[in-house]
Amino acid sequence: MSNNTTITTQTYRGTFTKVNGESRSMRFVRISDLPTGTISEAAHQHIDNLQKLHGSEVVYDLDKQGFRSYNWKTSSNSSSSEETVTISL
Repeated sequence: MSNNTTITTQTYRGTFTKVNGESRSMRFVRISDLPTGTISEAAHQHIDNLQKLHGSEVVYDLDKQGFRSYNWKTSSNSSSSEETVTISL
């Protein structure tokens, strides 16, 4: 069961090159910008481990409504703004 939460937070738009060479654009929220308690401590630990393993940042994709990886190393452009968004966890 998912839980919808509406928050006003910093959001980002960016495009990066995936491992397979394809370009990927994404609108996302960084985990550090989510309200405290939005995700469990166990989920935070899992996210930290994934980031160390893959080198990409785990973010919440606002269009796909799920967690994805964003590769800042291959980012070709990015911007940020503050928005009111609904996330489904």
